[in-house]
Amino acid sequence: MASHNHDERTRRLCAVLGHELRNPLASAVTNVSIASAMMDGGDPRAEYLRQAQSDLERISSLLTAYLEFGRMGRTSRRRVDLVDVVRAVVSRKTGTTVRFEVNRSPIVGDADLLGRAVENMIENAFDAGASEVSVRLTESDGAAVLDISDDGPGVPNELHATVFEPFV
Repeated sequence: MASHNHDERTRRLCAVLGHELRNPLASAVTNVSIASAMMDGGDPRAEYLRQAQSDLERISSLLTAYLEFGRMGRTSRRRVDLVDVVRAVVSRKTGTTVRFEVNRSPIVGDADLLGRAVENMIENAFDAGASEVSVRLTESDGAAVLDISDDGPGVPNELHATVFEPFV
């Protein structure tokens, strides 16, 4: 019963946050688009706006997935290539190396949420004191295996039981 209440609270939280964030996000997307359109060719600030636009698009996709989870208790699942998901995340993370031992790794899931999960693990490693993070994607018995390791001190023993809880 406790798990059901936790799941319901999580869905409700996703729905409320999604609803509250949608309008300011739409405003930010519009403002960045207008600023980009007003720039002259060759303006050195254009690259920063391009990156802001890309980040806002990622936030928008994540927000859509969270709203969907809030409404239905699950997200859309479709075929995605985990190699592409991991490559996109690692390209944004300095100090991160990646090794692909597969060329393609088609799985069923939500690309935005999978990307966010990988990004969270990398960020958590750096936040916990790692100076280098290594991501390795392999395949075993037809299943994708994602291994993320780092040179940090590791998860403290007192957090082992709760490390996968939200906001821990």
